[in-house]
Amino acid sequence: MPTPRRDPATRVADTLASPILNALIGLAGIVIPVIAWVSARTSLKNGLLIAETVFVIVMTANHLWLRKAFITLRRATNLKAMDDAHYYDLVRSQLEQ
Repeated sequence: MPTPRRDPATRVADTLASPILNALIGLAGIVIPVIAWVSARTSLKNGLLIAETVFVIVMTANHLWLRKAFITLRRATNLKAMDDAHYYDLVRSQLEQ
């Protein structure tokens, strides 16, 4: 039985949520400024800093998208916090949207 085809929006969402992509973007965010700092050529330095700016914007957009796409549950530090019915009603209402 063939697997169902996923729509492009689902594939893009899965790619954005990929931990491998996030690790590569984070690694590039560390390497690019170092190369720009070591480089003596002004045009290369400007190009690398522009690329770094694009990476920061992509990481910020990805972070904001992930926070919006997934529910962040608070940590229960004690049993009394786990018994908060209002909190779980709020979570349930967000899940039902």
